Amino acid sequence: MSLLPFSKQLQKLKYTLNKISFLSGLSFKNQLSIVSLILLVFIIPLTVLGVRTVNDLRSRAVTYCSVTASWPANPNRPTNCAQNLTISWGSPGFAVALAKDGALVAASPQLTGTSYTFTNSNSGIQPNTTYHYVICTPNCGTGRIIREGDTTSSSSAYLVVSWFYTIRLTEAGNFGATVATNTSSGTSITFTGLQPDHAYDYYVCTLDCGTGVLVTSGTARTQVCPITYKVKLTSVGNPSNVIAQTGTLPESYTSYPFRNSSITPNTTYDYYVYSPVTSTTLWYSKSATSDSACAASIDNPPTVTITNPTNGATISNTVLVSASASDDKGVLKVRFYIDESLVYTDSSTPYNYSFDTTKKSNGTHSIKVIAYDTVGKSGQHQISVNIQNGVAALGALTIASPINSQTVSGTISLRTSTSGRTDVAKVEWWRDNKQLLGTSTIGPEYSIGWNSLTAYNGTHYSKAKFFSSVNTLLAEPQVSVTVANSINDQLAFQLASYINNERNKNGLVNVYSSSQINLAAKIRSQDMVDRNYFGHTAPDGGTFIEILKYLGINYSWAGETIGRTNASTSEAAKIILDGMMASPAHRAIILDPIYTQFGVGAVQDNSTPTWKYFTAIFIRPDAGGGGGGGGGGGGH
Repeated sequence: MSLLPFSKQLQKLKYTLNKISFLSGLSFKNQLSIVSLILLVFIIPLTVLGVRTVNDLRSRAVTYCSVTASWPANPNRPTNCAQNLTISWGSPGFAVALAKDGALVAASPQLTGTSYTFTNSNSGIQPNTTYHYVICTPNCGTGRIIREGDTTSSSSAYLVVSWFYTIRLTEAGNFGATVATNTSSGTSITFTGLQPDHAYDYYVCTLDCGTGVLVTSGTARTQVCPITYKVKLTSVGNPSNVIAQTGTLPESYTSYPFRNSSITPNTTYDYYVYSPVTSTTLWYSKSATSDSACAASIDNPPTVTITNPTNGATISNTVLVSASASDDKGVLKVRFYIDESLVYTDSSTPYNYSFDTTKKSNGTHSIKVIAYDTVGKSGQHQISVNIQNGVAALGALTIASPINSQTVSGTISLRTSTSGRTDVAKVEWWRDNKQLLGTSTIGPEYSIGWNSLTAYNGTHYSKAKFFSSVNTLLAEPQVSVTVANSINDQLAFQLASYINNERNKNGLVNVYSSSQINLAAKIRSQDMVDRNYFGHTAPDGGTFIEILKYLGINYSWAGETIGRTNASTSEAAKIILDGMMASPAHRAIILDPIYTQFGVGAVQDNSTPTWKYFTAIFIRPDAGGGGGGGGGGGGH
């Protein structure tokens, strides 16, 4: 394109300016003045705005230099940490039969869980009626009975039969050295607070490991204590001037790149590595120099999400508000707000707040969390919830059995009342607010069985924790009970537990404890006390066989072990077991795999010190009756 001569360009400019309405009629000089003014008013500010916008963007871009700390792996693994151990097992299969006046009323299908509910619709049971139940594994045809008893249906013709597993944890190779015992209605349990890198034996039994069926056993080892690191970056020669520091790093780390706006290029820094993560355990220290080329990056605000409860959820009582937060530079803290009021600040994961909804009115309320990163930026998330407290809004969740201040003994049923509510998904049963007895997911009574012989005599507290399907705590009523098991029953329970422990140690399954055989054994011990003798044959020539026949207990094989001691109550059962295992005849009966059921009876006399008489009767049932072998004495 060719350029026009200057004179022609000037003429073209005059022609263009005359075409503009507000400039026409003015002299060319005035037209140029007006145009110059317009340029000053509009073009220059736009240029300044453009410069400011670029500067703003540059100010938001943070320059990050990096310096890398490296260290050798720490070979000194800690030994004082507490570890968890999770035990899992498969269901052996269960079945429940229901009878009335000796006639079968209903039977459950094959079950894998630990509870079954009979109703009028599925079994034809009637309200407020007492039935006899039998729980078997794996079935009630060829299997073994693990519990039987009487129970009464509710006014709405519901009848829940439930049971549980007991898991016993012992020192490896030493069944008598019990570390912990707990119960579960599921097929796994986690023991906490255990020694690290330590072998434990575990036994999973139905109901209890003294009289129940051994489901599985094995040996498991806890994990070793982790080696962890924490690294601090400081200016040279000044450990207190911290430039940056890490959180807890796993043992796979042997280097860490520090990168933030406080680090300058080509600068030497000191770094200190602590392992394990305590302020007093310095593992390694050295100096390092930052890089010369520093990259610019725009810092992003943290992201945060309320994970519980969900938006729009109906909540009541105490609810755990949980949030997850993350940030590329690290989360400094998370603040919790209820109805725009700050209620709690959490500076470490997991980010939780226990929200007591009873302090708020029923209706809609807001929950908001704000997460802050290490450079002051924040992100937030807010939801609304519907608080509904009180029996006017929802029926009361209470404990139906036992009642408050009730005196209990033996195995009892723990049952709830849900008042027709449908928002309950599970109930956890706790003893003294520290031992989980079991969990039930079968309504409406959410019942489990509890053997009170596993607790000392005296006052205990039974708590039921009701949870919704999203794990919201709905209620946690509590009652007090007085455990009052007789000394005789406690002694019998202890010996029964020891006997099955010995069988387990020798690779045998538990023998099932029968209430009828327990009665026979107790009659036998009482007879020795009443008639002042000790032996397998009474003064009139009678033996335990006559007692079995009298009680209608049929058997194909039967054996008896007896013992007595005047040792203290706390030592008696163990002394008797040791004596029985030292006797070849008694040992043979206790460890005979032919026996599947047994009963133990203990009676103490009135002498000073008291003598405790023990009888253990073992049988293999048979519908046609029969005879069996006996055992020698194990007196002390």
